[in-house]
Amino acid sequence: MSTRVTLGARELARLDHDLRGPLNAILGFGRLLEAEELTSDQRECVEQIVLGGERLQVLIEAALGTA
Repeated sequence: MSTRVTLGARELARLDHDLRGPLNAILGFGRLLEAEELTSDQRECVEQIVLGGERLQVLIEAALGTA
């Protein structure tokens, strides 16, 4: 059985804000870390954080229909 959820503009705006706010903080901090002197292991971890955040950003944009 499938349940369809319909969200109004207000709910979508709140969901957009609730997802993008923390994601932007994660991406911003990751990008700041990329500018630092890091060991190869640290750099690899930071790259994974940023890459994962960028992938999540694409999914959020697709799900909410915003770009």
